[in-house]
Amino acid sequence: MSDIFERFYLPEDAGLSSVAIANFLQACEKIQYRLRTLNIIRHGKALVEVARHPFQSTDKRLVYSISKTFTATAIGLAVQERLLQINDKLLDYFPECQGLDMDSRARNITLKDVLTMSTGHERDTIGDMCNNDTVPWPEIFFTRKLAYEPGEHFVYNSGGTYMLSEGISRVTGGNLMKWLREKLFTPLNIADVSWDVHGNVNTGAWGLLISPRDLCKLGILYLDKGVYNGKRLLAEEWVEEASAPHVFTNSCGSAGWGKRYGYQIWENTPGSYRADGAFGQYCMVFPQQDMVIVTTAEEVDGTRIFPLMEHYILENLSDSVGRRDAWAYEYLQ
Repeated sequence: MSDIFERFYLPEDAGLSSVAIANFLQACEKIQYRLRTLNIIRHGKALVEVARHPFQSTDKRLVYSISKTFTATAIGLAVQERLLQINDKLLDYFPECQGLDMDSRARNITLKDVLTMSTGHERDTIGDMCNNDTVPWPEIFFTRKLAYEPGEHFVYNSGGTYMLSEGISRVTGGNLMKWLREKLFTPLNIADVSWDVHGNVNTGAWGLLISPRDLCKLGILYLDKGVYNGKRLLAEEWVEEASAPHVFTNSCGSAGWGKRYGYQIWENTPGSYRADGAFGQYCMVFPQQDMVIVTTAEEVDGTRIFPLMEHYILENLSDSVGRRDAWAYEYLQ
């Protein structure tokens, strides 16, 4: 199996400017943005890989809520295996919860509502889950207070993503990690990966450790509409549906980014999207530019990088092969 990182190209070979990339990195330093790694793939070519010592792009890192996009992808894989459908009621997969005293609206929460963070809950359910050692997490999820009709209002809900993970465990007979290793990680040539568990269930919403290089492979899979290395892994219809904006996030975002949400996927600038983890972990897909950008960082506010990326990278793209500027190329090393 060929690997995109077997060969690196000059940024100019795919319409990027080494000067623009160097200026971007200098701008990050100027605002003291704690960028740790940067990878850029364009037109199927690995162009940029920067890692600040002692970090490396081949070392796995905790990527926080980027985990959610992998969990949603696992749902897509289960859909194409006809193990479930996104319009199914979530409660159907947790029959032991049918008799609980819950808001009647909770009985109507669909998998799609969970994927789009529009379960109707008043607030994230994960705090109550993690702070209770005696009640099963599904029971806590279904009995928390609802404030909206399912499907009508965005409320960030990591507890819902955990429920997707447990749902995968129930329909596949294994846990989320086992399912993704078979259906996604192995075909993407991702070997060094791990995931936190609650009991025997992967946490789903957080806890994934994966390298920046391997994150790029998820971005490439989505950029190429479910195909990797010439083999279809994920249905094109799922990629289009999952990456499309479904609900407003009630946030103005940063630099015009992030106002809408798909299936555990955030909108970037219109027409592009990202898997998003706390403290500056991003896997960004830009279909119109045929590009994937992955960053890892240690930032309180990772969104500070968005205006810099827009100004130095997105506004300086072309499709012509340019001249290499020696000083910039050396800076990237």
